[in-house]
Amino acid sequence: MRSQATVALLVISSWASERVLHNFGSGTDGQNAQSSLILDASPDLYGTTYAGGSHGLGIVFETSPNGSGGWTESVLHSLGQGLDGSTPAGVGLVLDGSGNLYGPTSAGGSHDEGTVFELTP
Repeated sequence: MRSQATVALLVISSWASERVLHNFGSGTDGQNAQSSLILDASPDLYGTTYAGGSHGLGIVFETSPNGSGGWTESVLHSLGQGLDGSTPAGVGLVLDGSGNLYGPTSAGGSHDEGTVFELTP
C-alpha cells in the first residue's frame, strides 16, 4: 500500500506594509546597520552600525517615536575613540532593567581584537 503525502503551501500576499524609520549614512550618523534591534518599553529601538559615526568605526543608536508619526534617531555613542572598541560585531545589544546597554565589538580595545562594552543612561 502506498501512502500519499499531502503538501500544503501557504502564500501570504500583502501581509504588511513597510515603513522606513530611519535612513543611515548622513554626516556622523552610522552606516552598515547589521545587528538585530532590541525594543524597550517606551518603545525605543536600539542597535549598532558597523561603520560611520564620528570616528568612522560604528555607532550605538536609539530610534524613538517622535509624536508626529515618525521616528527620530539619536547616536548614543560613536565607537572607535581610544580603547572603547570599534566595528560592532553584528550581534544585537542586551538591555538590562536599569537601562544599561551591553554589546561586543570586533576590533579595537587594548589588543585591537575587540571589546565588550557597557553604556549607561
